Amino acid sequence: MKSLKTLKNLKAKVSSLFQNKILFWVMLFLFPAILVLMIELIHTQSIGTAFGWCFSHFDLFSITYIFYGLLLLFWYAMIGSIPIATLVTSFLGITISIISYLKTMIRGDVLVYSDISLINTGEEIFSFVKASMFMNPAMITSFIFILVSTLCFIAMRKLAHMKLFKRMILLLISVSSFAFIFFSSTSFNNILPHFGISNTFTFSANDDYAQKGVTMGLYYNYLTYEVAEPFNYQLKSVSRIIENLPNNPTKEIKQEELPNVVVIMSESFMDITKLPQVTFSKDPIPTFHELQKNNLSGTLISSTYGGGTSNIEFEVFTGNTIAFMPYGQTIFTGAKDIFQRDIPTILKDFKKAGYTVSSIHPYLETFYDRNNIYPTLGFDKSYFIEDLQDVRRDGIYVSDEYLTDKVLEILNASDGPNFVYALSMQNHLPYNGTKYNHPSPSTISSNVLSKDSYAGLDAYVHGVADADAALGKLIKAVQKNTKRPTVILFYGDHFPSLNQVFYETGYVSTTNTAEWNVEELFRMHQIPFVLYDTRSVKPQNVGMLGAPFLGNLLLNYVGIEKSINFDFLDTITFTSIRSRLFVDGAENPHSIPTVQYQRDLGQYETLQYDILFGKEYYKKVKKQGEIDDSQTENELH
Repeated sequence: MKSLKTLKNLKAKVSSLFQNKILFWVMLFLFPAILVLMIELIHTQSIGTAFGWCFSHFDLFSITYIFYGLLLLFWYAMIGSIPIATLVTSFLGITISIISYLKTMIRGDVLVYSDISLINTGEEIFSFVKASMFMNPAMITSFIFILVSTLCFIAMRKLAHMKLFKRMILLLISVSSFAFIFFSSTSFNNILPHFGISNTFTFSANDDYAQKGVTMGLYYNYLTYEVAEPFNYQLKSVSRIIENLPNNPTKEIKQEELPNVVVIMSESFMDITKLPQVTFSKDPIPTFHELQKNNLSGTLISSTYGGGTSNIEFEVFTGNTIAFMPYGQTIFTGAKDIFQRDIPTILKDFKKAGYTVSSIHPYLETFYDRNNIYPTLGFDKSYFIEDLQDVRRDGIYVSDEYLTDKVLEILNASDGPNFVYALSMQNHLPYNGTKYNHPSPSTISSNVLSKDSYAGLDAYVHGVADADAALGKLIKAVQKNTKRPTVILFYGDHFPSLNQVFYETGYVSTTNTAEWNVEELFRMHQIPFVLYDTRSVKPQNVGMLGAPFLGNLLLNYVGIEKSINFDFLDTITFTSIRSRLFVDGAENPHSIPTVQYQRDLGQYETLQYDILFGKEYYKKVKKQGEIDDSQTENELH
C-alpha cells in the first residue's frame, strides 16, 4: 500500500509539473535551440562539432534559431496544437539534415536547392541506402528528442490552448516577421549580411554548410541560385576575348569522307583494376585496355562523384563548366532557362557539317528532364526506354549489349554521316548481391573487403565487364562497315558510389567524401577514355582534361568547324576546375585555383555568362573584332 501511495504522489507531482506555465514557456523557448543542435548533430555526426558550431558561429546559430522559432509559432497559430506544430517543425529540419547527410556520404555533396526538382526520382537514387545509416547514435538521439518533446507538449496541451483571435494575431506576427527577416530587400541588404549571409557566389556548398550550418547553408544556396553577372561584364570585355582567338580555318571535308561518330558515356565506368588489394580471375576490361595501347586515349577529370550524370553531359556537349554555376546545381532541371536559348553545342556543330544527330538512353525520358532538354541541345531524334521494343535486361536495367545493338541499328538505318550518342544504364547503382542472377564474367578476390562490400564490388565488376564486352562487339561491327569510317569516343561519367569499398581497400582514407583531401579528390575523379578510329591512328595519350574539353577534343579530331566557345577552349591553359579541386596546366591538383590562371578563369566565366545568361554579345563579334554595322553598342545594351 505504501508503494502504491508513493506512486500516486509521484504521478501527482509529475502532473503538477506539466501544468506549470513557466516550464511550458521555458520548453517552448528552448525547443528551437535544441532542434538546431540536433540538425547539426545529424549532419556532422559529432556532438562536439555540433556544439562547437553553435558557440563559434553564434550569429548563425541565432538566425537559425529565429528561423525555426518563427516556423514553430506559425504552425502553432495555424493548427492550434503545440504537439503537432512541434512534430511538423521537427520533421522539416530533421528531414533536410538526414537527406543532406546521406547525400554527402554517398556523393560528397550536400543537399542543394536544385535537388528539390529530383524529389520524384529520390526512391531510385537512394534505393541503395542501408538501414544502418539511419541507426547511428546521432539520428537515434534526434529521434528521442523529438519523441520526448512531443510527449511533454502533449502533457502540457491545456496550457497551450489559445483562442482563435489570439492565434490570428500570432499568425500575422510570425508570417510578417519571417518574410521581413528572410525574404525582404531590407534584410538582404542590411540584416542578413551581419549573420554572414549574402548573395555572393562561392565554389563550395560543403564549405558553406560547415560555416553556416545545414539550414542556413541551404537557404544561402537558394539565395545564390541565380548566377551573378561577372565583374566588368560588357560588350568590350567579350569582344576582347573573341578578338584574340586564333583564326584557324577548318579544312573542308567532303560529305562522303566524314566518318560516323559514336559517343558512349558508360555509366560509372572506371578502371577498376587500379583498385588496390583486389585481384581478378581475368581482366574485366580487356577491350578497353587494348584500345588504350593502340589509339588516342587520356584521362577525363569528372566534375561529379557517384551521380550527377546530366552535368557531365552538359559540360561535354556545351563546353561550359558547372564550376561557374551555383554549387551542386543539376543543370538540366535547375537551370532550364538557359535551354530556351540557342546555345552552341558540339551537336549543333556536327549538324552544321551535315550529320544526323541521334541519342539513345534506355531509361525514363523524364529522368533529368532529358526528353525536353535533348532537343534544345541539338538532337534530331532521341530514343528512351518508352521508345524501345523487345528490350533485354541484364540485372535490373537494360543491358549494354542491347544498347550496342540499338546504336548499330541507327548507324545502319542511313548512309550517314551519323552522330550517335549512347548513355548506358546497366551499371547504374544499386550495387549489391541481388542485382544479377548469374555469375560475373570476372571473379574478384580480396582479404580486406567485408561481405557487403564484396557483394557490391562484385556487382559493379559484373557491369563494367559487360560494358567492355559491348564495346568490343561495337568495334567488331563497325570494322566490317566499308562504306564509311567510324570514330568511337568511349568514357565514363563518374566513379561508382562504392565508398566503403574504396575505404576498405585503402584507396581513400574515409568513407565520408566531404573529408577527402585534394589528392584523394584528384584520384577519385580520374576517368580513363579512349578514342577509336576504324582508320589507322597513331597511339597517343593526350593526358588529362576536364569534361568541357572532351567535346572540343572530338571536334578537333574529326575536323568539324567549331563555334566560338569551343575555339576559346583551345586557348585555356589549365586542365580542370570543380569545387575543392583545381588541376593546373601541369596536371597538379590544388584545392583552389592558383593565381597564374586567374585571367583564363575570368575570361572563361565572362564568355560562359554571356552565352548562357547574358546579352549574347558573342553573336555580334567577329574574331577580327568586327561588329555588325547594324548593331551599335547602345542597341546591344
